[in-house]
Amino acid sequence: AVERGMQVRVVSIPSNIDGTQQFVKYLRAPGKTRPLVTALHTWSYDYSQDISAHYFQKCGELGWHCIFPDFRGPNRNPEACGSRKALGNLQDAVQWAAENLSVDHRRIFLAGESGGGYMALLAAGKLPSLWTAVSAWASITDLARWRNECVARDLPYSADIEAVCGGVPGASPEVDSQYRERSPMHSMWRANIVPVEINAGVHDSH
Repeated sequence: AVERGMQVRVVSIPSNIDGTQQFVKYLRAPGKTRPLVTALHTWSYDYSQDISAHYFQKCGELGWHCIFPDFRGPNRNPEACGSRKALGNLQDAVQWAAENLSVDHRRIFLAGESGGGYMALLAAGKLPSLWTAVSAWASITDLARWRNECVARDLPYSADIEAVCGGVPGASPEVDSQYRERSPMHSMWRANIVPVEINAGVHDSH
């Protein structure tokens, strides 16, 4: 495929966890040992999201590789939204890039906004050794608090979060465990080995 004059391709990668095929859009940079950016789709989308064009455009200007992986699709089911399988898909995508593109292993970056920023922070805490640096924009840090905010503001995301975590906060210890494990604020302390940039503004998202 050609996106804004760039040769963006799609590859299908089997998950190391359950063997299911997950798609990755990617841009190969010219030359050898180039940096790699792993860019993430937002909450309600997957690897086909148009926002990928912005990342590919910038990486094309810099001469960097860029991958835009699927990680179990929109955050509406337990296999998505920061699950072990979703995090595994990020690892698989980076491993594929390392094996098939000429990547500078000292410069592997992660970036995302909104739902992608949420996943970026979660991956910073859960997979800190994978990244050289992480940039998160308008991210979600606490799913329980965000679910309650969505209910108060009549936003549809509350139903997504309840479907992912198995119910409302406080419904059971098992449900509360899902909210905790999937919320970046509870694992960010592990990201002390990687630079993490957290950006937010009064006009971001909702």
